[in-house]
Amino acid sequence: MKKILLSMLLLLVMVSCQNQVLDVEPAIQVDEIAPVVQIEDQVEEAEPLVVEPSISVWTDKNIFYYNGCVPNHKATFFVHVDSPNDIRLVTLHLRFLDKEGEGITPWGIAYDMRQRSDNEWSITLVGNDLKSFKRHYEFMTLYYQAIAWTTPNVWEVRSDVGTVSFEACVN
Repeated sequence: MKKILLSMLLLLVMVSCQNQVLDVEPAIQVDEIAPVVQIEDQVEEAEPLVVEPSISVWTDKNIFYYNGCVPNHKATFFVHVDSPNDIRLVTLHLRFLDKEGEGITPWGIAYDMRQRSDNEWSITLVGNDLKSFKRHYEFMTLYYQAIAWTTPNVWEVRSDVGTVSFEACVN
């Protein structure tokens, strides 16, 4: 009997709550739903992406020598070229600055570099083979710069100028 009374009491409470919920007015009344306006996307034609070619050059030594001092009598120079164009040739250009203040040579020396892969080039220079430096410079800074060429006489991009010490070997 208790169960029936509890069930009836619960039913009365639920009906009472339901009536109260139905009597509540909404806080916001919506009279009309605004129509959805669709704005067409205006697509502008993008400019084609232009990739500027870039080139980097470095060497495996901080110092190398002439007049001996094996194995430090040579240095290898490396170049990496990122370019959308077909690079046909990379040249390495050199000049020498006397560390003792005697002067600087022009950018007169150029060496063709050997292609190692699609974007990699290298050359190994032996100190005694660098003909244009003045022998009276004993302690020099060698400036180097790489230039990538698409066709003869048309260069595509130049690297920044790098430096390495170049000195007479004293045994």
